[in-house]
Amino acid sequence: MRGSRSTYEAYGRRAARLSLYFPGLGQLQNRHYSKGIGVIVLFSFTVAFFFLLLTRPGQTVEPSVAALLVLLPIVIWLASIFDAYYSAIYGRMRDAKRFNVQLLTTIQGADAAGLHFQEIGVTRNLSKLGACLIMTREMNPGTRLRLEFEGFPRTSGRVVWAKETGNRDERWVGVELLKPIREL
Repeated sequence: MRGSRSTYEAYGRRAARLSLYFPGLGQLQNRHYSKGIGVIVLFSFTVAFFFLLLTRPGQTVEPSVAALLVLLPIVIWLASIFDAYYSAIYGRMRDAKRFNVQLLTTIQGADAAGLHFQEIGVTRNLSKLGACLIMTREMNPGTRLRLEFEGFPRTSGRVVWAKETGNRDERWVGVELLKPIREL
């Protein structure tokens, strides 16, 4: 896989922060909908049951049961934060896995000189989230491109990096896809 786990920690922190606000939100952010809804329902049920049991007039609750009722929502909350963090990191790592594949790609945009162009390039590698393109034009980071990979729907991307290959009129251009490729 491309990069180390630390490369993807920002995604994990965001999902964990959402689960810190309310358990299950991080799972929803990670597109684990059934898990997120399950955590939200379980947490809400345990908190509601806790308050219902402790606020009933004339009822006493054993200290061990009260301790369990206090600890259970906290354990669910912490497990939700932990799961959201690691699921986001490993999900992003899985989606960023590069496949060495050469696909003809129609590329449209503006080059480093600001001239609009359309050229046929080739991918060096491809992932759900990005591509390394072999192009003839000099590109600046941040430039937006319209891309049409052979056999895939049209998408758009943003140039992240560009470098010379040493061959005349050949450059490698790293592109982050703004709309991930689902079929890869």
